[in-house]
Amino acid sequence: QIATGQRYSVLLTTKSNLEKSSYYMQIESRERPTLTRSFAVLNYGVPSPPTTFYPPPSLPVTIPNITRGFLDYKLTPHHANHHMAKMPTAAEVTRTITMTIHQRVDGPTIWVQNSYPWFETFPQEPYLVSLYKNNASNFPSMDRALTNNGIDPVTRTFPAQIGEVIEIIIQNTGADKGGLDFHPFHAHGAHYWDLGSGNGTYNQTHNEAIWANSTGKPVKRDTSVLYRYASTTQNNTAMGWRAWRLEVTQPGVWMIHCHILQHMLMGMQTVWVMGNASEVMKADRLDVEGYLTYGGDVLGDENKWPSVVEFQSAGNWTDGQ
Repeated sequence: QIATGQRYSVLLTTKSNLEKSSYYMQIESRERPTLTRSFAVLNYGVPSPPTTFYPPPSLPVTIPNITRGFLDYKLTPHHANHHMAKMPTAAEVTRTITMTIHQRVDGPTIWVQNSYPWFETFPQEPYLVSLYKNNASNFPSMDRALTNNGIDPVTRTFPAQIGEVIEIIIQNTGADKGGLDFHPFHAHGAHYWDLGSGNGTYNQTHNEAIWANSTGKPVKRDTSVLYRYASTTQNNTAMGWRAWRLEVTQPGVWMIHCHILQHMLMGMQTVWVMGNASEVMKADRLDVEGYLTYGGDVLGDENKWPSVVEFQSAGNWTDGQ
């Protein structure tokens, strides 16, 4: 299963003794609006004379009629994936933040997270740019966030401190008009451990037991799917969750958002500020000046190179999944 914003690498061992020279690859879309089926061909060499490929007369594979994560607890990274660090345990989790997703129909249809949308009218410029311009005078308050389900209502950001181990629960709910939808959620910054998904609400103890009896193990990701377990339900009914575990190590201002562009424009995006003001704004304003104004020196032109602020060498980046 692959959703918007997801990528997979697959190792394919080809046949050494050919039974035939061409094989079909079958691809199906199972979500809205209807099933879409397509095919590709894996061809061992060019046939002679050349052959035109056509869709098969009958389906080579019957794919399960499931639109939810039937491999969530079975996928395992390849053993040569050298950068897979040990996941923090449930006992090491310091805070759980539930990000409740809801479609509000109050005039225009919008998406809100913990009652707040994030779209073109708020904020009117990138949040990190605003922090530098205002010298962090509007830096998010952890105290306000802790009393408001993890979000600071003044800045509409989710703050976190370096060293925390947080679980982020993305909770699907019935819309004002009862509908439910499907959302591939993407996180910028450090990758999280994907803990799977399920119907209803998240129960850490129950989910840990599933992993204990699973053939797989949680995988580090940057995009995974918040599924819907029905087409409709009652307004605000919790139905479907996705759980992430993240060790907060990278200071910065990072987005977590649905990877469907229309949903982002309707408000389904959030900003997470990880670290304190000195950690987040570690570059002097003089160094980042070209980033603060549209058309600044960061862009460069035909006469000069762009200015770049480098925080770490290319050799220190880790691959994504």
